[in-house]
Parts: sequence; structure tokens; C-alpha cells
Amino acid sequence: MRKLRKIKLLATYGFFFVIFIISINKLQNDFAQNYTKENFIYKFDKSYTKNGHRLAIVVPYRDRLEELNMFVPHMSKFLLSKNLDFKIFIVNQIDSYRFNRATLINIGFALSKLENFDYLAMHDIDLLPLNQAINYSYPSPSEVLHLTPSGIHPRYNYPTFIGGILLISHILYQQVNGMSNRYWGWGLEDDEFYIRLKEKNIKVLNPQNITTGKKTFLHNHDKNARPRDMRMSSKQYEISKKRDHLTGLNNLPGLYTVVSRETLYVDKYPYEMIEVVLYCDEYKTPWCKSSS
Repeated sequence: MRKLRKIKLLATYGFFFVIFIISINKLQNDFAQNYTKENFIYKFDKSYTKNGHRLAIVVPYRDRLEELNMFVPHMSKFLLSKNLDFKIFIVNQIDSYRFNRATLINIGFALSKLENFDYLAMHDIDLLPLNQAINYSYPSPSEVLHLTPSGIHPRYNYPTFIGGILLISHILYQQVNGMSNRYWGWGLEDDEFYIRLKEKNIKVLNPQNITTGKKTFLHNHDKNARPRDMRMSSKQYEISKKRDHLTGLNNLPGLYTVVSRETLYVDKYPYEMIEVVLYCDEYKTPWCKSSS
């Protein structure tokens, strides 16, 4: 009798042990499928993302590691809270020419288009949204949304300003031929892009019912530690104030080489670091050189 009870007890323990092992294996498999390094943060049901659109956060970048380490986790948490399908593209200029923000954004657009993103945020790395009412959702196929207009941007304050953060569909960005590639150094490329939008009768919308004013975004910029390269020759200034009908997405091929692409992480939040070398026609735009 005792032997029979012992056999039954061992059989029961054996049964539950097998069930335990099977459960552990299932959990391990589920973890491997759902939480691999590549999608640890971004694994969620895409059916819940707004309108099924895909947002490319395109950040022109050079030597801003401290800002990058703040930007990636802050923006990831903010956008994930909105159930947006997004990816952060850090387009890093590693050559010796002066910084060319517009060409880097053009490159980010071209690469994100290959991955089936359908709208982009042209996004400065030193601007972080603080107000939850700021909306990064797909703007419109016929309009653009400027998230940092005059009165909201912490620094700039003129009516035609469209810098900082601008949401635009891939369709519209293609229609206006992207941004001009001739702007080396800091400034004026946004003003020229504004003209491109106006020529196509594309309306620029601003956020509505935002009451936080210039405190809507954190401007993570130390002007002493990060001085702007704003020097400009008279010839550069003269050309930069004119509408550029020659350059943009149309002449982007051949203007750059992608040296490397790597998925990196800040506090487990992923971004893609894209290192690029730009090429300059020093006869047409000699101000691209650091010494010019």
C-alpha cells in the first residue's frame, strides 16, 4: 500500500516537473521572439499605432554626444506613449567640411524611404518636447506641421521661421525636391525650404491650444560649449538668400557616401547611427571648406 502511494506521489511530482520544464521552455522561446536586442523596446502591436503611418525621426548630427544621450531616451518614451511607429535616424557628418544640415536631412529622407516610412520629422537634436499635447502623428498628405513656430521655439521668433522640428509627409518632401544642398555652416536653409513650400501652395500648420509658450520644449543647447558656425562670406550670403532651383533630392546621389550604419542604444532605447561623408563642389560653393 505504501509502495503504491509512493509510486502515485512520484508520478504526480514527475507530471508537474514535466509541465514546469515545458513552461520554462515556452517562456524562453517567447522572450527570444519578442525581446531580441533589435526590438527590445519597439515590440508592440502595430495595429494600435495611429493610422498605420511610420515616422522617421531624422536628426542631422555632428559631435553632440551629450545631447544624443538625452535625446534618444526622451524622444523614445514620448513617442511610445503616443503609440507611434517610429525610428530615430541619426545622420552623422564625419568629413572635414562645414556642417550641412539640409543635405543630412535629405540623406535621412532617402534612407527612410527605402524602409517604407511615409513621413519624417526634421528634428534638431537639442529640442525635447515637454508638453504631452505636442502631436507627432501623421500631419496630412497636403500640409506640413511645424511643431516649433514663433512663440513656441525657445529661441527663434519670426513669422516665416520653420526650423527646429517640422513634420512632413514623404510625398510632399519629394514634391518640393527636398532641401537645398548648397548651405554649409549654420542658418538660412530653413528659410529657403519655406519658399519651396510656398511655391507649391503647401500650407504650414502650427500646434493649436498650446498654452506653455516657450516652455513647450527644452532647448538643450549651451551656446558657449556648442558655438554655431555662422560665419558667412558676402558671396555665400548673396547666394544663400536666393531660391535654389538647381539642388535638392534631384542631385543628392553622388553627394555623399554612407561609411557605416549601426543600431546603437541609450538606456536600451535603439537608434540608428548613420555615418556619412559629404562631397562638395568647391568651385560652386567654396564656403564649404572650414578655412574659407
